[in-house]
Amino acid sequence: MWAKLGYPVCMVCAMSGAWLAVDAGINPLAIFGIVSAISLLFVISGEVLQRFNNDWRPTLKENYYPDGVTVIINNFLLQSPAIQLLISAAAISLAGDGLQVWPNEWSLWLQVPLALILGEFGAYWWHRASHELPLLWRFHKIHHSPTRLYWLNATKFHYVDVTILQSCTVLPVLILGANETTVLFITLFSIFHGYWQHGNTKQNLGPLNYIFSNAQLHRWHHNQTIAIANHNYGSNLIIWDWLFGTYFWPEGGFGDAQGAQLRHIGIEEHDYPVDPFRQFVQPFIK
Repeated sequence: MWAKLGYPVCMVCAMSGAWLAVDAGINPLAIFGIVSAISLLFVISGEVLQRFNNDWRPTLKENYYPDGVTVIINNFLLQSPAIQLLISAAAISLAGDGLQVWPNEWSLWLQVPLALILGEFGAYWWHRASHELPLLWRFHKIHHSPTRLYWLNATKFHYVDVTILQSCTVLPVLILGANETTVLFITLFSIFHGYWQHGNTKQNLGPLNYIFSNAQLHRWHHNQTIAIANHNYGSNLIIWDWLFGTYFWPEGGFGDAQGAQLRHIGIEEHDYPVDPFRQFVQPFIK
């Protein structure tokens, strides 16, 4: 029951709560808190009561400490969200204040899925490039370095990588002229979805795995075998992987695991640093 309904029930609760909060005029920062709290309540409960892999239980030294410090560096010390806004504003300015072709008159229930689809296009190609181009992989492999997957892995990115990734997600819809509420909702969905995508909790979503890039698919993306990991690039949706031939789900009959184990995750560099400050400078070291 949990594996099949946990994610969709949480999605309805989180997005409906955000909808009501927006309608009530609540500050966006408070709405971020609401969505995060609802999502974490579900995911952490699942990690405790319906755990997928006991070996992935996080530790303070190898997980909570470096991952928590990374969040502080990216979001508070170096202000990644503020830099993303500056990048977006510059791009919109170069585009002549946006193309003003976005269907703002549509219902939000139509605008948000459309924004997710278009936003995922930019994120897909940046993510794929981060795996296939050695220079970009130096920054992105921080996200793949943990040998345990759990909810806080969703925020474990190098500052350069996450800043550009999120910019690639919102730029397409902003340039087209989407309103602030639509952009808010695709950002909220990314927060909600990221926790579930990396959560160490049982999931069996069946047909939803053809739409959303959920944990059943994303765990293969974190596999130690590079040929297998270079699939399922979608951050929220999996549709661009379908279109460009990188969809991978052996349990569903799509792709061959070639003997690789789902639970064997991480990178092949066993001497990769665990310390978050060393991880931050690692991409710049020859």
